[in-house]
Amino acid sequence: MNRENWVWGKGQPGAIVLVNNDRDSSDLSPNQNEHSELSPLIVRPTGLESLPEGIELILYTPPETAGRFAVFRKQANGTMETILGRKSNQESLSYSTPLDPRGENLLIEAYDLPGPFFEGMITLELHLRRTGGIPAAIDTVVFRVAPWIMTPNTLPVKEVFTCIIPGTEEGENSKFIEGLASACNSLGVSLHQIPFDENNGDRWIQDEIEIGYCEGPTHSLPVVFDSPRDRGLDDFPEKRILGPDFGHFQVGGSTPNSLDSFGNLEVSPPVTVKGRHYPFGRIIFGGRAYGNYQEGARQIMPHLRHLLHAQKVQSPIEIFTDWLSVGHVDEILCFVPAANDKGFKMLVASPMRAKAVLDRLVQEGHGETIMFKGLFHSSDGQSVSAETTVRELLSDVHFWSENKYFQKCMDINRRILIENLDLSDVDIIEIPVLFHPRSPIDKRTAAFFLDMVNHLVINNTSLVPKPYGPVINGEDEFELAFRNALPERDVRFIDDWYSYHEMLGEIHCGTNALRKPFANLKWWEFTPEGGYNL
Repeated sequence: MNRENWVWGKGQPGAIVLVNNDRDSSDLSPNQNEHSELSPLIVRPTGLESLPEGIELILYTPPETAGRFAVFRKQANGTMETILGRKSNQESLSYSTPLDPRGENLLIEAYDLPGPFFEGMITLELHLRRTGGIPAAIDTVVFRVAPWIMTPNTLPVKEVFTCIIPGTEEGENSKFIEGLASACNSLGVSLHQIPFDENNGDRWIQDEIEIGYCEGPTHSLPVVFDSPRDRGLDDFPEKRILGPDFGHFQVGGSTPNSLDSFGNLEVSPPVTVKGRHYPFGRIIFGGRAYGNYQEGARQIMPHLRHLLHAQKVQSPIEIFTDWLSVGHVDEILCFVPAANDKGFKMLVASPMRAKAVLDRLVQEGHGETIMFKGLFHSSDGQSVSAETTVRELLSDVHFWSENKYFQKCMDINRRILIENLDLSDVDIIEIPVLFHPRSPIDKRTAAFFLDMVNHLVINNTSLVPKPYGPVINGEDEFELAFRNALPERDVRFIDDWYSYHEMLGEIHCGTNALRKPFANLKWWEFTPEGGYNL
């Protein structure tokens, strides 16, 4: 009943099919503890042993969706015959072979997530017709393909991924790995250390993949979204993550730029905005300034943008990140769990918050305190001391003029996020972050010292880049500012100056997390923004 309808909401009619993008040992007879993405498709008996000569019963689907799924008939020898949809040779069948009037137990699986040219709806029609003729009777069923869902920082972590860069390579990260492994071990979280021969010197695992999940009525499975950046880690998701009950997909469509890497892809925790509930949160990605259509202005590729919107359940928000050299959301924005009405706090990078800390230190008589003690940074291929005093930095007029501009960029994003996530100032935590004056080449910037916003959230623990700020009475003032802003969190600082910061990234860029899916929330039970019923 109501098979031809698909209606959002709990208890409403509508069939669901999962994309089969994992690598089970057998989809027809999966091993114990594995789940098949094949869904049953039952053609009920007509009440006849056979049909009159010249009459046939067949399945039909519109040609434009025939390549996005397949319907199978189980053979006596244990194999499956494709009778409708995409065949292994990429040929697509819009009409099935004749069906048995005594009924058939068929199977269906999807191959494509909703995307730029696919709403995610699969329509099948059962036709009773003269052979090759116009149907005399039609029965219809509609399936919706389960969307891909991102997991916010408020969900528990099951496994952390990072890359090993050995001592033979520039920016080796043994000190970082040591701190990360110690933290994960104490938190009871598995750490997957990707060896050098698998990462090929590409340490930016956050940019290469985003791990979410897909869910149907019988089960859910984690699914890794493989970014189009395709650098040293390009083969890792297919070779080491794709497997039984762990799916994988990727998109292309144009030449990627830095904004198409997945450090530029975050998701908020659940929110309610202007009466509309987003139970799975809202995806956030960065792009160019509103109205800036000049050559060189960057945005994410259209196929990626369209795919994110097509999932529907996490209605995306675009903010302004093109002022950053790398241009990623995770450089300036982070969500952490919190015991408040929202269930989270939003951390934002704030140059003026950093200035307030330094101004206070001068007023308290600490203007000659050294920052970044003993550290060096690279400038035009030379190693230059990063040390400066609080007073010296505050006296750099050009530096602060530039950081006032960067604060204006952040204020733009703050307004966008307040409106689209229904936040108030009490929900937002300003974290001290400063930025280099803009490059004369592309007029963009990167973090001046270690960016504490760009960190890894594991439940109630924040693994934060050690900022090496001014130390007063044995305590780093930037660390203290972070701890005081989030007193209820377990904050642990990890060194990444040479292994990530000097290469324009931080802890979040160098890690990735597999999180548990939303518990007791089914995407089909909530009408999303832009969702419609059939």
